[in-house]
Amino acid sequence: MTNELLGVRVEVAAPGLAVQKPLVDHPLPGGLGHLAADRSRAILSVIGVGTFAIEDGCRIRFRPDADLPTGALSAWLHGTVMALLLAQRGQFALHASVVKIGGKGIAVAGFQRAGKSTTALRLRQRGHSFVTDDVSPVVTGDPVVVHPSTRPIHVHPESATTLGLDVSDARPVVTDHSKLALTLASNDPVPLGTIAVLEASDPSVPVETVRARGARAHWLIGQHTYRVGLLRELWQAEMFVWAGEIADRVPVYVVTRPSDQWSVDAVAEAVEHVALTDTRTGS
Repeated sequence: MTNELLGVRVEVAAPGLAVQKPLVDHPLPGGLGHLAADRSRAILSVIGVGTFAIEDGCRIRFRPDADLPTGALSAWLHGTVMALLLAQRGQFALHASVVKIGGKGIAVAGFQRAGKSTTALRLRQRGHSFVTDDVSPVVTGDPVVVHPSTRPIHVHPESATTLGLDVSDARPVVTDHSKLALTLASNDPVPLGTIAVLEASDPSVPVETVRARGARAHWLIGQHTYRVGLLRELWQAEMFVWAGEIADRVPVYVVTRPSDQWSVDAVAEAVEHVALTDTRTGS
Protein backbone atom coordinates (compact mmCIF):
# COMPACT_ATOMS: atom_id res chain seq x y z
CA MET A 1 0.00 0.00 0.00
CA THR A 2 1.31 3.46 -0.91
CA ASN A 3 2.30 5.16 2.33
CA GLU A 4 3.54 8.60 1.26
CA LEU A 5 2.47 11.39 -1.09
CA LEU A 6 4.54 14.55 -1.67
CA GLY A 7 6.28 14.06 1.65
CA VAL A 8 3.05 13.39 3.58
CA ARG A 9 2.54 10.02 5.26
CA VAL A 10 -0.80 8.40 4.43
CA GLU A 11 -2.36 7.31 7.71
CA VAL A 12 -4.68 4.31 7.52
CA ALA A 13 -7.35 5.42 9.96
CA ALA A 14 -10.86 6.79 10.23
CA PRO A 15 -10.98 10.28 8.69
CA GLY A 16 -11.70 11.92 12.07
CA LEU A 17 -12.49 15.18 10.32
CA ALA A 18 -15.66 17.09 9.59
CA VAL A 19 -16.03 19.99 7.19
CA GLN A 20 -18.50 22.11 9.16
CA LYS A 21 -19.34 24.67 6.49
CA PRO A 22 -18.22 23.19 3.16
CA LEU A 23 -17.83 25.50 0.18
CA VAL A 24 -18.09 22.40 -2.03
CA ASP A 25 -20.51 19.61 -1.15
CA HIS A 26 -21.59 17.49 -4.11
CA PRO A 27 -21.12 14.16 -5.96
CA LEU A 28 -17.98 13.53 -7.98
CA PRO A 29 -18.29 13.54 -11.78
CA GLY A 30 -19.52 10.22 -13.07
CA GLY A 31 -21.14 9.29 -9.78
CA LEU A 32 -17.85 7.94 -8.42
CA GLY A 33 -18.35 9.30 -4.93
CA HIS A 34 -18.68 12.56 -3.02
CA LEU A 35 -16.55 15.57 -2.04
CA ALA A 36 -17.11 17.98 0.84
CA ALA A 37 -14.42 20.65 1.20
CA ASP A 38 -13.43 24.11 2.25
CA ARG A 39 -10.07 25.72 1.49
CA SER A 40 -8.14 23.83 4.17
CA ARG A 41 -10.01 20.53 4.62
CA ALA A 42 -11.55 17.95 2.31
CA ILE A 43 -13.44 14.69 2.76
CA LEU A 44 -13.29 12.62 -0.44
CA SER A 45 -15.44 9.47 -0.47
CA VAL A 46 -14.90 7.11 -3.41
CA ILE A 47 -17.31 4.24 -3.99
CA GLY A 48 -15.52 0.90 -3.77
CA VAL A 49 -12.24 2.51 -2.69
CA GLY A 50 -12.64 4.32 0.64
CA THR A 51 -12.67 7.72 2.30
CA PHE A 52 -9.81 10.24 2.27
CA ALA A 53 -9.40 13.17 4.64
CA ILE A 54 -6.96 15.84 3.39
CA GLU A 55 -6.10 18.65 5.81
CA ASP A 56 -3.96 21.80 5.63
CA GLY A 57 -1.80 20.40 2.84
CA CYS A 58 0.11 18.31 5.37
CA ARG A 59 -2.07 15.43 6.54
CA ILE A 60 -3.84 12.55 4.77
CA ARG A 61 -5.98 9.91 6.46
CA PHE A 62 -7.53 7.02 4.58
CA ARG A 63 -10.19 4.51 5.58
CA PRO A 64 -10.28 1.74 2.94
CA ASP A 65 -13.38 -0.10 1.87
CA ALA A 66 -13.41 -3.86 2.52
CA ASP A 67 -12.72 -4.87 -1.08
CA LEU A 68 -10.23 -2.19 -2.12
CA PRO A 69 -9.11 -3.08 -5.68
CA THR A 70 -5.40 -3.49 -6.30
CA GLY A 71 -3.93 -0.20 -7.53
CA ALA A 72 -6.99 1.91 -6.66
CA LEU A 73 -5.37 3.65 -3.69
CA SER A 74 -2.34 4.72 -5.72
CA ALA A 75 -4.53 5.91 -8.59
CA TRP A 76 -6.62 8.18 -6.36
CA LEU A 77 -3.66 9.39 -4.29
CA HIS A 78 -1.74 10.39 -7.42
CA GLY A 79 -4.85 12.03 -8.90
CA THR A 80 -7.59 13.89 -7.04
CA VAL A 81 -6.00 13.60 -3.59
CA MET A 82 -2.74 15.08 -4.88
CA ALA A 83 -4.63 17.93 -6.56
CA LEU A 84 -6.42 18.78 -3.29
CA LEU A 85 -3.23 18.47 -1.22
CA LEU A 86 -1.35 20.81 -3.56
CA ALA A 87 -4.20 23.34 -3.67
CA GLN A 88 -4.32 23.49 0.12
CA ARG A 89 -0.64 24.50 -0.08
CA GLY A 90 -1.46 27.16 -2.67
CA GLN A 91 0.07 25.07 -5.47
CA PHE A 92 -1.37 23.51 -8.62
CA ALA A 93 -0.36 21.07 -11.36
CA LEU A 94 -0.54 20.96 -15.13
CA HIS A 95 -2.45 18.11 -16.74
CA ALA A 96 0.67 17.25 -18.70
CA SER A 97 3.57 14.86 -19.04
CA VAL A 98 6.99 16.47 -18.76
CA VAL A 99 10.18 15.46 -20.56
CA LYS A 100 13.58 17.08 -20.09
CA ILE A 101 15.01 18.33 -23.38
CA GLY A 102 18.10 20.51 -23.67
CA GLY A 103 18.30 21.00 -19.90
CA LYS A 104 14.70 22.20 -19.49
CA GLY A 105 11.32 20.57 -19.09
CA ILE A 106 8.74 20.60 -21.83
CA ALA A 107 5.19 19.97 -20.65
CA VAL A 108 3.14 17.96 -23.15
CA ALA A 109 -0.44 18.90 -22.24
CA GLY A 110 -3.80 17.95 -23.67
CA PHE A 111 -7.23 16.58 -22.88
CA GLN A 112 -7.90 12.87 -22.35
CA ARG A 113 -6.57 10.67 -25.20
CA ALA A 114 -4.70 13.62 -26.72
CA GLY A 115 -1.50 11.55 -26.75
CA LYS A 116 0.40 13.12 -23.85
CA SER A 117 1.97 9.97 -22.43
CA THR A 118 2.48 8.39 -25.87
CA THR A 119 4.36 11.46 -27.13
CA ALA A 120 6.41 11.74 -23.94
CA LEU A 121 7.34 8.06 -24.12
CA ARG A 122 8.45 8.47 -27.74
CA LEU A 123 10.58 11.44 -26.68
CA ARG A 124 12.14 9.23 -24.01
CA GLN A 125 12.94 6.71 -26.74
CA ARG A 126 14.62 9.57 -28.62
CA GLY A 127 17.03 10.00 -25.71
CA HIS A 128 15.29 12.53 -23.44
CA SER A 129 14.51 12.08 -19.74
CA PHE A 130 10.92 11.42 -18.69
CA VAL A 131 10.32 13.66 -15.63
CA THR A 132 6.67 13.15 -14.64
CA ASP A 133 3.49 11.74 -16.17
CA ASP A 134 0.05 13.37 -16.50
CA VAL A 135 0.15 15.25 -13.16
CA SER A 136 2.93 17.85 -13.13
CA PRO A 137 3.14 20.15 -10.07
CA VAL A 138 4.45 23.56 -11.12
CA VAL A 139 5.86 26.21 -8.77
CA THR A 140 5.94 29.72 -10.18
CA GLY A 141 8.96 31.98 -9.81
CA ASP A 142 12.03 32.76 -11.85
CA PRO A 143 12.45 30.15 -13.18
CA VAL A 144 9.14 28.31 -13.20
CA VAL A 145 9.89 24.80 -11.89
CA VAL A 146 8.24 21.40 -12.38
CA HIS A 147 8.38 18.98 -9.47
CA PRO A 148 8.08 15.22 -10.18
CA SER A 149 4.88 13.73 -8.74
CA THR A 150 6.06 10.08 -8.28
CA ARG A 151 3.04 8.86 -10.26
CA PRO A 152 3.81 5.81 -12.44
CA ILE A 153 3.54 6.21 -16.22
CA HIS A 154 0.10 5.16 -17.45
CA VAL A 155 -0.09 3.79 -20.98
CA HIS A 156 -2.78 2.11 -23.08
CA PRO A 157 -1.76 -1.35 -24.34
CA GLU A 158 -2.26 -0.26 -27.95
CA SER A 159 0.07 2.69 -27.39
CA ALA A 160 2.67 0.36 -25.86
CA THR A 161 2.41 -1.81 -28.97
CA THR A 162 2.78 1.19 -31.29
CA LEU A 163 5.89 2.30 -29.42
CA GLY A 164 7.36 -1.19 -29.12
CA LEU A 165 7.55 -0.95 -25.32
CA ASP A 166 8.50 -3.88 -23.14
CA VAL A 167 5.53 -4.18 -20.77
CA SER A 168 6.42 -7.59 -19.31
CA ASP A 169 6.90 -6.00 -15.87
CA ALA A 170 3.93 -3.63 -16.16
CA ARG A 171 0.79 -4.04 -14.08
CA PRO A 172 -2.78 -2.81 -14.55
CA VAL A 173 -3.26 0.69 -13.13
CA VAL A 174 -6.32 -0.69 -11.31
CA THR A 175 -7.73 -4.22 -11.32
CA ASP A 176 -9.82 -4.75 -14.48
CA HIS A 177 -8.57 -1.45 -15.97
CA SER A 178 -7.10 -1.44 -19.47
CA LYS A 179 -4.24 0.98 -18.81
CA LEU A 180 -0.87 -0.32 -17.69
CA ALA A 181 1.41 1.25 -15.07
CA LEU A 182 5.13 1.52 -15.86
CA THR A 183 7.72 2.34 -13.24
CA LEU A 184 9.12 5.88 -13.51
CA ALA A 185 12.57 6.53 -12.08
CA SER A 186 12.80 9.31 -9.51
CA ASN A 187 13.85 12.69 -10.87
CA ASP A 188 14.89 16.09 -9.59
CA PRO A 189 12.83 19.25 -10.19
CA VAL A 190 13.44 20.83 -13.59
CA PRO A 191 12.93 24.39 -14.91
CA LEU A 192 9.93 24.56 -17.23
CA GLY A 193 11.02 25.82 -20.64
CA THR A 194 7.99 25.25 -22.88
CA ILE A 195 4.39 24.03 -22.83
CA ALA A 196 3.09 22.15 -25.89
CA VAL A 197 -0.68 21.59 -25.96
CA LEU A 198 -1.73 18.68 -28.17
CA GLU A 199 -5.02 19.10 -30.05
CA ALA A 200 -6.70 16.82 -32.60
CA SER A 201 -7.74 18.40 -35.88
CA ASP A 202 -9.34 17.33 -39.17
CA PRO A 203 -7.93 14.01 -40.46
CA SER A 204 -6.59 15.74 -43.56
CA VAL A 205 -4.62 18.39 -41.61
CA PRO A 206 -0.91 17.58 -41.06
CA VAL A 207 0.91 18.19 -37.81
CA GLU A 208 1.16 21.96 -37.29
CA THR A 209 2.61 24.15 -34.54
CA VAL A 210 1.38 27.63 -33.60
CA ARG A 211 2.59 29.88 -30.79
CA ALA A 212 -0.17 31.00 -28.39
CA ARG A 213 0.28 34.43 -26.84
CA GLY A 214 -1.30 36.66 -24.24
CA ALA A 215 -4.82 35.79 -23.16
CA ARG A 216 -4.84 32.69 -25.35
CA ALA A 217 -1.77 31.26 -23.62
CA HIS A 218 -3.22 32.11 -20.20
CA TRP A 219 -6.51 30.41 -21.10
CA LEU A 220 -4.78 27.27 -22.36
CA ILE A 221 -2.80 26.89 -19.13
CA GLY A 222 -5.99 27.35 -17.12
CA GLN A 223 -7.83 24.76 -19.20
CA HIS A 224 -5.01 22.27 -18.74
CA THR A 225 -4.65 22.66 -15.00
CA TYR A 226 -5.03 19.28 -13.36
CA ARG A 227 -8.55 18.76 -11.93
CA VAL A 228 -9.49 22.32 -12.96
CA GLY A 229 -13.23 21.63 -12.74
CA LEU A 230 -12.91 20.37 -9.19
CA LEU A 231 -10.53 23.02 -7.87
CA ARG A 232 -11.84 26.25 -9.38
CA GLU A 233 -14.85 26.24 -7.08
CA LEU A 234 -12.45 26.78 -4.17
CA TRP A 235 -9.33 28.42 -5.62
CA GLN A 236 -10.44 30.18 -8.81
CA ALA A 237 -8.57 33.43 -8.09
CA GLU A 238 -5.36 31.65 -7.09
CA MET A 239 -5.49 29.42 -10.16
CA PHE A 240 -6.01 32.46 -12.40
CA VAL A 241 -2.92 34.17 -10.95
CA TRP A 242 -0.87 30.96 -11.14
CA ALA A 243 -1.75 30.42 -14.81
CA GLY A 244 -0.97 34.07 -15.60
CA GLU A 245 2.46 33.89 -13.98
CA ILE A 246 3.32 30.80 -16.01
CA ALA A 247 2.02 32.37 -19.25
CA ASP A 248 4.22 35.41 -18.62
CA ARG A 249 7.37 33.30 -18.27
CA VAL A 250 6.91 30.14 -20.36
CA PRO A 251 6.19 29.94 -24.12
CA VAL A 252 3.00 28.04 -24.99
CA TYR A 253 2.50 26.24 -28.31
CA VAL A 254 -0.48 24.42 -29.77
CA VAL A 255 0.51 21.29 -31.70
CA THR A 256 -2.37 20.05 -33.83
CA ARG A 257 -2.40 16.55 -35.26
CA PRO A 258 -4.77 14.53 -37.45
CA SER A 259 -7.63 13.10 -35.43
CA ASP A 260 -7.01 9.56 -36.70
CA GLN A 261 -3.98 7.55 -37.77
CA TRP A 262 -1.63 10.20 -36.45
CA SER A 263 2.10 9.72 -36.48
CA VAL A 264 3.65 9.81 -33.02
CA ASP A 265 7.03 10.51 -34.64
CA ALA A 266 5.75 13.62 -36.41
CA VAL A 267 4.22 14.92 -33.18
CA ALA A 268 7.33 14.08 -31.16
CA GLU A 269 9.50 15.90 -33.70
CA ALA A 270 7.25 18.97 -33.53
CA VAL A 271 7.40 18.99 -29.73
CA GLU A 272 11.15 18.45 -29.77
CA HIS A 273 11.57 21.34 -32.21
CA VAL A 274 9.70 23.88 -30.07
CA ALA A 275 11.54 22.66 -26.96
CA LEU A 276 14.90 23.34 -28.58
CA THR A 277 13.91 26.71 -30.05
CA ASP A 278 14.65 29.86 -28.05
CA THR A 279 11.20 31.45 -28.23
CA ARG A 280 11.72 34.10 -25.59
CA THR A 281 13.71 36.51 -27.73
CA GLY A 282 11.35 38.99 -29.34
CA SER A 283 8.27 37.49 -27.75
